[in-house]
Formats: sequence, C-alpha cells, structure tokens
Amino acid sequence: FEQEEVQEGDQALAVKPFLGQVKHMTPNGFKPAKNAGEAPNANLTLKYAHGWRCFDARGMAKFSSSGKVVFTTAALGVVMDPKNGKQSFFQMHEEDIISFAMHPLSLIHI
Repeated sequence: FEQEEVQEGDQALAVKPFLGQVKHMTPNGFKPAKNAGEAPNANLTLKYAHGWRCFDARGMAKFSSSGKVVFTTAALGVVMDPKNGKQSFFQMHEEDIISFAMHPLSLIHI
C-alpha cells in the first residue's frame, strides 16, 4: 500500500462550463439597472406558514382552550385560528423549535 498525497478540496466546479452559455443568454441591447447588485429597499412580511415540523418531533401541534391550533415550523411558532385561517407568529427564535409545552389551561405557550 502507498500513502496518497492530500489534495485540495473537491474541484468539481473549478471549471465552470455553464458560464459561456449564461453569457450568450443575455438579450441584445440589455442594460442593467443603475442599482443592480444592491439590496432592494423593501421588507418581507410573513403572511402564512405552510407545513409544520413533524419529521423528528412528536406532539408539535396542539389545540388551545380557545380552539386555535398551536404548532411550530422550523424556528417559527404559529397560532392559527381554524375558523378564518388567520395565523399569528412568534419569530424570535434563532434555531429550530424542537419542543414546546402549554399551560394546563392553554393560556400560555412555551
């Protein structure tokens, strides 16, 4: 057996053959906007969360005493009113929520 030399990382995309195709796809007479490459002056607002975390956690959807559904999806806590479909959100977590508990009277969600 011989010891192999340690090479650099994966070089799979070191050669980028797609760049030639991308350059040819630019329309004739195309002029980029003056602010191209800058972040837009806008904010995003969450209106609805689709799906919930269930692949590695159990009991992550519960009913509150008022009949609302409380669940998590990623780092988002969601309270949904099934009567009108509206949702409110808790967005202060920086990591995925993997468990939560409810007050016995369903007044507080942790």
